[in-house]
Amino acid sequence: MINEFLILKNMKAIKVTVDYGEWSKVSDFLRELDGEDLFSYQIDNVSFVIVAIGEYSMSWAKAMLTKTFNEEVIIISLK
Repeated sequence: MINEFLILKNMKAIKVTVDYGEWSKVSDFLRELDGEDLFSYQIDNVSFVIVAIGEYSMSWAKAMLTKTFNEEVIIISLK
């Protein structure tokens, strides 16, 4: 029970919107991103949510965003 509480307390979530010109990269990016500490959900062609367990996983996901997408992405932190 304590471990579950710590995991929930450390979860981070962001909503990401990419440029319409890069919509074709989204599904491959999300497939590569999903793993043990990360979960993603595609909202539409250019928007998706990323949920991470801990700050390190979220930092890695944000780094992958800048590596994958050439245009500026809009990132909104969720609570």
